Amino acid sequence: MDTSPSALLAATERRSAERHSCNNPSVVVLVTEALTQLQTRGQPWNISTGGTCVVLEPHYHLGNRLNLQFLDVKDEKRLMTWANVKYSILIPSHREMYLTGVELQEELSEKELPLFV
Repeated sequence: MDTSPSALLAATERRSAERHSCNNPSVVVLVTEALTQLQTRGQPWNISTGGTCVVLEPHYHLGNRLNLQFLDVKDEKRLMTWANVKYSILIPSHREMYLTGVELQEELSEKELPLFV
């Protein structure tokens, strides 16, 4: 196994597509866990054509399948996709919140991304 810094960095990078920060406060993500059908609301952190990071209150485990519905409550735009959890990191906060990284089952087009960033 190659343990050089460049090999370790390449192994940890999950997305090869450009990430876009989600700075639009009117965009929220409704997250539904596939097995339990429990729904929660989250805030998108960043998005690319193949994945996204969402700030969520519940902790999801590696491999959990999630339905993500991006909603722009101001403009009433919607985008629905399925995703698999790749990681979930606890964020230091007064409430237990997690930065949850997911891989999208179907890549988004470059046209769809500007609607939610």
